[in-house]
Amino acid sequence: MLSRITPNTIIYLANYIRYKMKYKGHQVSPRSFLYNVELGKKNVICGGNYLRDCKIGSYTYISGNDGGGIVSGYNNVAIGKFCSIGTNIEIITASSHHKEFISTFPFYSMRNSFCFDEERGRRFTEIRPVTIGNDVWIGSNVTILPRVTVPDGAIVGAGSVVSRDIEPYSIAAGCPAKTIGFRFEKETRDQLLRIKWWDWPEEKIKANMGLIMSGKVKEFIENES
Repeated sequence: MLSRITPNTIIYLANYIRYKMKYKGHQVSPRSFLYNVELGKKNVICGGNYLRDCKIGSYTYISGNDGGGIVSGYNNVAIGKFCSIGTNIEIITASSHHKEFISTFPFYSMRNSFCFDEERGRRFTEIRPVTIGNDVWIGSNVTILPRVTVPDGAIVGAGSVVSRDIEPYSIAAGCPAKTIGFRFEKETRDQLLRIKWWDWPEEKIKANMGLIMSGKVKEFIENES
């Protein structure tokens, strides 16, 4: 029996205990690794995710891979409420590569480099956080580059590379990602951004679920006018 215990088994068991104590009310897979992560309410973090220095709003879920192995990385990311995030997501917020230098190689940051210098490595590494709004849907295999904002209501198609900000309630796809449409007309988008239903109390959201989970957008807005 003991021969079946592997180092990974011990790590996952330790994560299970730590997450049960720290993230009560959430579903956090022990096959994910969370460091300095602030969760809202009732989040779901599936396996295979690495998160560091992140803030995640209530009810947002992050898909993953419970078969083992890290498939997604989140560093210095703020994510809003009620977001649906696919698997194999890479969010890049740090860079040690400088295109204006003679070489783009990160000499000071590579531990196996003959020039490794931890202090200089920190100084030469730029941290540019990424912001994801509320009610955002991100498909699988998406890469988001530094300092990008994916705002409220936006959809990012699977396999996209988001290199610049997109608009609220836009639908973006491609490499690099471009806006291929909008979920609603501009007046409707503005009204929804004014209403901010994701900030409502749970009781009010539940009471309006018949409209929120329907295409009756005009009726929904009129009720909140």
